[in-house]
Amino acid sequence: TAYPASAAPLQPGDEIRLQERDFSVGGMVEDLFFWNGIDPVTFAPAAADFRIDGTNPLGTAGPGGAFHDHPFLAVDSDALPGIYLASVFGTVDGFNPSDPVYLVMGTEDLITADFLGITQEEFDLLTEEDIEEALDAVIDPAMDWVETNLVPEPGSVSLALLACCGAIFVDCKRRRQHNR
Repeated sequence: TAYPASAAPLQPGDEIRLQERDFSVGGMVEDLFFWNGIDPVTFAPAAADFRIDGTNPLGTAGPGGAFHDHPFLAVDSDALPGIYLASVFGTVDGFNPSDPVYLVMGTEDLITADFLGITQEEFDLLTEEDIEEALDAVIDPAMDWVETNLVPEPGSVSLALLACCGAIFVDCKRRRQHNR
């Protein structure tokens, strides 16, 4: 697809910010929603906090408008195991805020022997790939729900949702390694 004629690259020195935002699910307005991962997908306000870790602004554009960063999007470490839904938008001084992006984030500790309906011994034999696949099987219906119920143009945001899921999963792995 082509960029609109009005599109221009970032200018060196432009500060890029990422802001969390409140949004509505089923008439309830919050900045973070939760689903336990068991069908059907039903998001409710979360009893946890969503935050963007790191600096804000995220950084400044370099030569030629280049910018590359990976902010950590996090949910409280004591949050219930499950799937979390948040939303953010980006800003650059002098421009309107971006359209919202919805973030579907899964906690690795959602996938347990009980959740999968197997014994602990069977669970202990699972590889990291098996656990990632099981988590994806729960995240996928949540992403479908978001695309159907919250996103006006589902195809344009799918990649952002997938990218965020991967980033959060990696962050969860890092925290799990740290907690061991």
